[in-house]
Amino acid sequence: MPRKKGQIQKTQQWAIDLITNTAYGMEDGRGNEGKSKFPFRTTAVALQEKSRSEAERLGYDPDAIPGVRKVLDILKEIRDRGEPETGQDAPWSMGEEGDDKAYGVLLDMMRHCATYPMRPLLTKRTAKWVSKLRWVSEAGGSPQGEVVSMERLYLWASLYSGREKTFEKVRGTTKGMKTGVLDAHLMFPPAVRNLAIRIDAVPTDKGIDYGDTEDIEYIHSDVLTAKEIMEKTNPSNPFARRLVEEMMRLHKGKE
Repeated sequence: MPRKKGQIQKTQQWAIDLITNTAYGMEDGRGNEGKSKFPFRTTAVALQEKSRSEAERLGYDPDAIPGVRKVLDILKEIRDRGEPETGQDAPWSMGEEGDDKAYGVLLDMMRHCATYPMRPLLTKRTAKWVSKLRWVSEAGGSPQGEVVSMERLYLWASLYSGREKTFEKVRGTTKGMKTGVLDAHLMFPPAVRNLAIRIDAVPTDKGIDYGDTEDIEYIHSDVLTAKEIMEKTNPSNPFARRLVEEMMRLHKGKE
């Protein structure tokens, strides 16, 4: 739903995004995740205060958060807009239109999801990112489009699709989404990517908390690398297998 001319005038986009993101976060905190969040029980006063705190925590200027009246305008717009229903989170199947050359990879990924315990089925949204990322070596693919690590490809595709879904919820559309933070993790070593993100050398959506920091850290962790090595080499040595399983157990204990 487009914003009315003059509404929320002179409010920076990151502030609008932060307020919207914070509103959803406050509702989720009531245990409403997965259920309808409309109408909001969150008040404009509480939302304005929480948004100022979030801005300060993220290093933004809290004074850029507008007053209660403007926040109320934003809150009303979120209520009127409702949650997006694009159908992108429905299960993917071979009947979907797309890149014909990617169907083999997507079918393999569909099997990977269906046979992995506690893993959701492959969705249309995630399938789209699998099709893109299969060409990226750092994401588990290869320049030839062949999958080197199905698990790594799934994790990266999930991160991108998760960000897209969050952006769509906050903005009401997927147009204009910037994935620079994730792109930096695929392009640069740790020290360089952190600097690139900090100085805004890569395009990103300020004001939106995607909540995927721990997932990104897991992808870069030795635990996932060890798991991949174990799956590829399938070591018969009980000690080697036990070592990897123990590393994974310790990692899960930190979550």
